[in-house]
Amino acid sequence: MKKGIIMFSVFAAAIVLAIFAVTFVGMDFQKEIRLEVGETEEIYVLHFTLRDMLDVRLKHNGKFFDKFDDDLRRCADARDALFGINEGFADIIERLEDMEREENSSAIEFVGGKEEPFIYKEGQSGVKLSSDIYLKLAAALDSGENVKDAFDLTSPMSIDDMKRLTQKRISFSTNYAASSDARKSNIAIAAGKLNGKEVAKGEKLSFNETVGARSEENGYRKAKTMLFGKYVEDFGGGVCQVSTTLYNAWVRSGFDVGYYKAHSMAVGYVELSTDAMVSEYNDLILVNNSENTVYVSAFCDNDRIVIELYGIKEEYEYDIESEYIGSVPVEEEIIGDIEEDGEYTLVVEKEGSEGVESQSYIIKKKGDTVVEKKLLRKDKYGGERRILKRVLKGKEDVL
Repeated sequence: MKKGIIMFSVFAAAIVLAIFAVTFVGMDFQKEIRLEVGETEEIYVLHFTLRDMLDVRLKHNGKFFDKFDDDLRRCADARDALFGINEGFADIIERLEDMEREENSSAIEFVGGKEEPFIYKEGQSGVKLSSDIYLKLAAALDSGENVKDAFDLTSPMSIDDMKRLTQKRISFSTNYAASSDARKSNIAIAAGKLNGKEVAKGEKLSFNETVGARSEENGYRKAKTMLFGKYVEDFGGGVCQVSTTLYNAWVRSGFDVGYYKAHSMAVGYVELSTDAMVSEYNDLILVNNSENTVYVSAFCDNDRIVIELYGIKEEYEYDIESEYIGSVPVEEEIIGDIEEDGEYTLVVEKEGSEGVESQSYIIKKKGDTVVEKKLLRKDKYGGERRILKRVLKGKEDVL
């Protein structure tokens, strides 16, 4: 009887202990995660069982972060390692990911021209989960401290920064008031094609590719232009004044020139050795050797072609100094076919003019101090050719 009572007591105790153990192991242990989001604090409650708590205590020195670190070593995925601590973290991460926002980039729209050449569009900051958010959440389980800086902010370029990239570097202009209406029209067309051109770092600007063929189909008219030492009427006459004005603005901003060609005769709208002729076979190639984009604005204003260059201003200023070297003898051209037997004489049909030899220097300055002066180019311009005509002797007076 006594033995039976003892066995019953042991059995009952075992049942009670088992019930207690099951109940205790299944007990709910709660830990709070506090997130600082902007100016608000968000509180999340994570639930753990006794088994979870014992696992951390016995296998990971009582540190949730150590469990996270151990799991991370095995799976190499911080997200999986965090969810391995407690699946409730998935709700927290999902909530945070809902708050992410793509950055809306700022934009610079370049329209060129005389008035407000730039339109600035300020973007919106982006919000992205911090790259170490999983580590912060795991550590917060142990420390009980608030999780701060849950997000990384990506800031678009500000209006001030965009304006710093688009400062006016130079404005250079030449006068064409004495030109014919056709020549003025050609200049305006070429300026319109050039206006708004953007030349990125390391890129080249081809004048001919930008302006296009000087043809009637493209709107160009016949106007006075040079051809082999004399003036003729041809489509696009006057466009060289645009290329020359661009050349001067470019060089006076300290940029490189890949290729230029001087006119066959000196021009009156710029100094000697500062011109740049263009034709079907000769281009003007300019090189952006700076670290930033160069913006080209071109427009006509009060009978002047104006070229303005924009970009980041540097500490140096540049200028061109022209120097006359000497004259070049008059070139002659003989015209008239020999149609009759007899002696011929040469009669001056049109007087010519001497040419010019010149050179120019690029001057680099800092304030009023000349930092460097070096030879830019050296040119030889012919004069207008003297035209001689063959005339049968005795018929000179016929002319």
